[in-house]
Amino acid sequence: MGASMVCMCSDLANVSIAFNPFTSPVLNTSNPFQRLFLRYTIPPALHDICRIKIQSNIDFINKIKTADSEQKYDDDDETRPKILHVHWSSKSKEDYEQSMLVKGQQIQNFLDINDFENSPEMRSTSGVYFWFHDYDQHSLPRHLKSKNVLLRMLQAHLNVLNHQEKQ
Repeated sequence: MGASMVCMCSDLANVSIAFNPFTSPVLNTSNPFQRLFLRYTIPPALHDICRIKIQSNIDFINKIKTADSEQKYDDDDETRPKILHVHWSSKSKEDYEQSMLVKGQQIQNFLDINDFENSPEMRSTSGVYFWFHDYDQHSLPRHLKSKNVLLRMLQAHLNVLNHQEKQ
């Protein structure tokens, strides 16, 4: 649920990065964490609380994206541009089902780290971007680490902070 929490708190940070978030923790009962949630009975009224909060943050961040980019911001300014990057595995059934619950996605297909680093969406200082990696399991960070891509990708995401500070 860590990635879901990143998405649910993305309105508080300048840059948020989430891997394989659950937008609905009760969607797939094949996952042991979801079975644990079901066993301890999440009330039906709360089944969609993650999705609703994530969706409201996406809408909030995209609304800020349309604000004047020349404006100067204080460090604690709520209207400061924010960016959220969400990474999912494109061939994972669980990730696909979770991603379909989110509306207004700007989907990027990740093919190669060089494509990723050169992407204009990667250099953007505001907005919400969904990256689908060519992988078939829900354990995307472990896969990216084994391919020696994870650290470069995180560095590319965090480089946006340097660009924001210069503005």
